Amino acid sequence: MTVSVKRLRNEESIEMLKIIKDTISFDVGTAYHWTLDFHYVVHNSLANGGGNLASQIEKNRAKITSAIESTMSFMEK
Repeated sequence: MTVSVKRLRNEESIEMLKIIKDTISFDVGTAYHWTLDFHYVVHNSLANGGGNLASQIEKNRAKITSAIESTMSFMEK
C-alpha cells in the first residue's frame, strides 16, 4: 500500500505493481533443489520436440521424493 500510494506516481505503475503482486509464485521444489534436474529434463525434452511428461515424472519420482524426505529430515533436527 505504501509503495503504490506514496512512491508510484501514475496509474500504470500502480497497476503493474498489482499485476506483479497478484501473479508472484514461489516454487519450493526449485528453492530446495528437489526438482532442479527434473526441470532441465522437461525443458530439454520439450525443446527437442518430446513431450512424454508422464514418463519423465514417473522416472524422477523416487529421486524427488528422496530429496524431499532428506530435506524434511534435516529440518526436523
